[in-house]
Amino acid sequence: METKWELYDLGRTTHKPIKGLYEFIINNAQRFDPEHAEKLVEHAVNRKTPGYSMPQEYFTRMCEIWVKAHYDGEFPIDIEENIYPDTIPRFQQIKAAGRKIGILTSGTRDFTEIFYSMPVPGTDQKLSDLVDDYFLGEEIGDKAEPETYERIWEKTQGGIWAIVDDKPKVCRAALEGLDAIGGNADHIFWMDRNNKYDEKTIQEMASLGIIRISSFDEIPKYEMD
Repeated sequence: METKWELYDLGRTTHKPIKGLYEFIINNAQRFDPEHAEKLVEHAVNRKTPGYSMPQEYFTRMCEIWVKAHYDGEFPIDIEENIYPDTIPRFQQIKAAGRKIGILTSGTRDFTEIFYSMPVPGTDQKLSDLVDDYFLGEEIGDKAEPETYERIWEKTQGGIWAIVDDKPKVCRAALEGLDAIGGNADHIFWMDRNNKYDEKTIQEMASLGIIRISSFDEIPKYEMD
């Protein structure tokens, strides 16, 4: 059996939401990307509309703006402030268990690596040194689409111990996509850190066998499954 993977989303899973991300796009898209500014602003404004899904192409363009602004000093990101305190211990537990870590995200590589540049206390490593690969939307497909998981199944050689994401639609897509190709993950964890979902959604996810957690501290009880 190949070494199994654990695949983690970034936003609201390993890292806190970054304040002002989309407001920066609304206020600065014209300056950074005048050709696509109107659409970028439209997607930034509509992102919280129920059922809305931003096309990968435009999220990639947003990431390019954020990365340039970050390194130019216009949009500083405090990495230490924005990482959840249970992320580094969880990644260390995964490596100790002999599994691989993948970051499953819609973000670009440059944008994602900003967040995983956090130094690991007590070592000479960065968090990115614990990451084995990045499963990027621009390369592997939209993680909210079931067909993307065929490519993920191939890339992991059929060895997925866990998929962890904060969005119910992504967890459902993973379940549906893997099932369609005769694959599976040992566990699909739905990260609900703020307990913000209604009882109907909670019950629906439970009926699908998707495990709701509010922190990584709840995962170790499944380690021996």
